[in-house]
Amino acid sequence: MSPSQTMKILSAAILGGALACVASGARADTKLEGTYLAPEGGLILQKMVFKAPNIVTLTMMTQTMRGTYTVDGTDVIISMGGQQTVFTLDKKGCLDSGGVMGKVCKA
Repeated sequence: MSPSQTMKILSAAILGGALACVASGARADTKLEGTYLAPEGGLILQKMVFKAPNIVTLTMMTQTMRGTYTVDGTDVIISMGGQQTVFTLDKKGCLDSGGVMGKVCKA
């Protein structure tokens, strides 16, 4: 086998492994439904309400805004007004942005 054939096979194996890891990380069964509240009222983000199929309503500083969301593994990506914020879904089912937005947990 020539070195170029070996590299092609190795590249295909690495790509296949990477795709398998991505596919297994994406939790298609993860459904976000209902109301999530910030512990202790939250500084900026007070509430997130998830509705089917991918609609989310956020209440921040007493204003309510509507956006969309996607789930990619343990990341929940909220898109609103051309901006995206990534929240991490923790083992307790809470969503944490790790920043000023803070954390919300299922009510």
